[in-house]
Amino acid sequence: MPDVPIAIGDASGTSDSSGEFSLEVPGHRSLSITSGLAAISFPPITGSGLELSQTYHRIEVSPLIEPLEVCKVSIDGAPFLFFSYFNQADFPLTVPSGSRLNQFEPKRGYEPESIFLAAESGFVRPYELFASGDRWNLLGDTISVQEPIPVCTDRGDTGGCSPIPSAIKAKPFAFAKSAITTLSRRAEKLLRGLPRQPSRRTSPPFFASGSAALAGIRRIMNTVPSAALICDPAPSMCQVRKYPRAALQREFARLCKVKLPPELQGLMTDCRRERRRFRKYLARELPGSFTDCSG
Repeated sequence: MPDVPIAIGDASGTSDSSGEFSLEVPGHRSLSITSGLAAISFPPITGSGLELSQTYHRIEVSPLIEPLEVCKVSIDGAPFLFFSYFNQADFPLTVPSGSRLNQFEPKRGYEPESIFLAAESGFVRPYELFASGDRWNLLGDTISVQEPIPVCTDRGDTGGCSPIPSAIKAKPFAFAKSAITTLSRRAEKLLRGLPRQPSRRTSPPFFASGSAALAGIRRIMNTVPSAALICDPAPSMCQVRKYPRAALQREFARLCKVKLPPELQGLMTDCRRERRRFRKYLARELPGSFTDCSG
């Protein structure tokens, strides 16, 4: 099996694309060949370095996680694919995603889960990401996405989790951009009505503070993992984290710290109104917390 971590004494390495592994070891030491990944099991092979190097060892590995099936589910009216598996251990196991041990083929910029809960469970990915014939390779086993995809009759024990739609994640930036555009247009309209406009060398009101606020909001949203989930209840091996509403509000408040000429001071009232609208919008549209199972 390719990409399997293997330990020989204090040394370690990974099997190649052919599933082979070689390593120079001291001949006089007593050594043991063991699996370097808890999700793959095989009996240890022991002996001195000299004894182990004198023969080719064929290791029969036993994966502890098996992919079961892929079926279609609907979450909040949107179609998703549910990839189920069975973990025969009584504790969560990790298999790095993106390697040949755990990957989607062909690669399209997204990966499977890397943490596998005990017993039968699964994870979801948006339906539109896949095409018929795509495969999930897990520990040497494969299941395929084949149309027509059956509708799930049992989603398994997912801990009541569903992914946060990307549209929700984009809402704070979109709202802030709209508010900044509105304030900027009001400022430009007022400036045009003045008998004498400020110097052209001065940036328009809300331009600098608005750009900084948008950059900060984007930075904060990037701290929310792409695989963030809404779970009820959350799996015990995952972390529940607060959604960064407060940080987003502080970043948006920077917009109202702009210095305005006396003729435009009335816009400060508008800015504070937009700040209150932003706070209420976040409370209405964003979850208070999310579940992070990325480890």
